[in-house]
Amino acid sequence: MNILYITRKYPPITGGMEKINFHLSQILKKHANLELISWGRSQKWLPIVFPYFLLKSFRIVFTKKINVIHIGDGLLSPLGFINF
Repeated sequence: MNILYITRKYPPITGGMEKINFHLSQILKKHANLELISWGRSQKWLPIVFPYFLLKSFRIVFTKKINVIHIGDGLLSPLGFINF
């Protein structure tokens, strides 16, 4: 199975969502082919990060056989809809 995991909440920033996304991605790597798109920096850059995520996710979806897209937080949910 090929999974695309997209999240803006990822280490080195610390917090609850960052921990969940990190640990879930580590577990998924053990059981599937995981492509990770993450952002572990300030959220003030989100207007720039969103288009970056969109372009990078399109490239991955079209070059690899992605079975599942997992979005690490609700704010990025349009990316999952756009890619399928």
